[in-house]
Amino acid sequence: MTKRLFDPREVDSHVASHGHVASHAELRAMGVSMATITRRIGVGGPWQRLLPGVVLTHRGTPTRRELLLGARAF
Repeated sequence: MTKRLFDPREVDSHVASHGHVASHAELRAMGVSMATITRRIGVGGPWQRLLPGVVLTHRGTPTRRELLLGARAF
């Protein structure tokens, strides 16, 4: 199996068009490793865990829409 390379522009574009919410599965399909996901949702990282397996790609307070999108992705 060939490892897919992570393209930050693709990820940024995808999550922006999906309300800044993405599942781990979506991110993995775009080539983001679990180590990268974990690092980005860790202390000081740019992302946060919205729900188990669901990432919010900013550190601010989630909006109602982002919470609903996260529940749908869950």
